[in-house]
Amino acid sequence: MPLAAAATAGLTRVWTVEVDLERSARHRALSARLAALDDAGIAALVGETTSGFGGSTASVAVDGEPVFVKLVPLTDLERRPEHVGSTANLFRLPPFYQYGIGSAGFGAWRELAAHTMTTQWVLDGAYAGFPLVHHWRVLPRTPEPVDPAELERWVTHWEGDDAVRARLEAIGASSAAVVLFMESIPLTVDAWLTERAAAGDDGAYEFVDRAVREGVAFLESRGLIHFDAHFRNLLTDGRRIYFADFGLAAHAGFELDAAEAAFHRRHHDYDRGYTAAHLVRWLVSKLLDVPWPEVTERLRLHAADPSGLGLPEPALRVLRRHLPVALLVGGFFEDLWHVSKRTPFPAGELARMLRP
Repeated sequence: MPLAAAATAGLTRVWTVEVDLERSARHRALSARLAALDDAGIAALVGETTSGFGGSTASVAVDGEPVFVKLVPLTDLERRPEHVGSTANLFRLPPFYQYGIGSAGFGAWRELAAHTMTTQWVLDGAYAGFPLVHHWRVLPRTPEPVDPAELERWVTHWEGDDAVRARLEAIGASSAAVVLFMESIPLTVDAWLTERAAAGDDGAYEFVDRAVREGVAFLESRGLIHFDAHFRNLLTDGRRIYFADFGLAAHAGFELDAAEAAFHRRHHDYDRGYTAAHLVRWLVSKLLDVPWPEVTERLRLHAADPSGLGLPEPALRVLRRHLPVALLVGGFFEDLWHVSKRTPFPAGELARMLRP
C-alpha cells in the first residue's frame, strides 16, 4: 500500500492523539542539553544560517539528533523591559498586515507565544500536529539594514503605511534575535506531495486534504489563526502533517487592540478557506503546469464542468469538493494584490459555503 494510502487508512488513530512517549522523551533530552549550554555554546551551535523574509534558518545536530533552528529578529522596541514577552501590536500595524502576501509579521514575542502554546498542546496529548520547540534563547544579531529601494517597494506594496515602514526599518536595525530550536520534520507538504504525485500515489491528495482540515479544526477550537498555512509552512513525515512557521499567527488570548480583536473574530474561518483554496490551486498549478497567478482564472473558465481541466480523477474529486471556496478566496486575494489591501474579507459568504 502506498505510504499516503496507509496513512489515510489509519487516519482516525493518527489524529486521535495520545501522548507519544518516545517523542516526549526525546524532546526532554534535547531541551535539557540545550538549556545547559551558555550563550557562547548556543551561538557556536547555530553557526551559519540561511536568511529568509521572517528570519534566518539552519539545521544542526544536537547529540546526534537533527534540530531545526530559526532566528527571529527581535527589535529594540520589543526588547524594552516593559515589552519583553508582550503579544501586543507594538508597532501599531494595520490589521491587513496579517495577510501572508509579503508581511514580516507582528513581532518575535507573538511567534514565540504561538510556538509555546502549540508545543504544550503536543506534550499534553491534545494534538500532535505541531513541531516541538525544544528551547529558545535571545542572542546578539548583526543588524542587516534594509536596502532603501527594497524598503520603498514593500512600503508601497502595503499602501504607504507608516507603521509598516517603521516595522521593516526596526527589523533591519535589530541587534538581537529570538533563537528557536525546533523538532526537525523532514519535508514540506509541498515537496512531499510533489513526490507522491510523481509516484502515482492517488491517496496522497485525500491524505493532505483530510489532515489539513483536521489541523485547522483543532486550531479553530483553540482560538489560534495561522494566517499563512501554505504548503511550504506545513511539514510532514508521511504519517501526519505538522503546522509550522507561526510568524503571522494570532490568538484570541493575545493582547489585541479593538480593531485586531474584531479582525480576529471576522477571520474565524480564514484558515479553513485559505487551506482549501491553496490545495485546489496547488493541484492545478503542479499537475497541469499552470502559473500560480493564473490558476483562479483557469478555475473560473471550468467552474461549470471541472472535468474539463484535465486533472486525474483522484485530484479532481478533491478539487470538486473545494472549488466554490477556492473561487471565492482566489478572488479575494486577487483584490488584495491588485485593488486594495483593505479589501473586506468575505466572512459571511465563506461561512455559508462551509456550513450550508
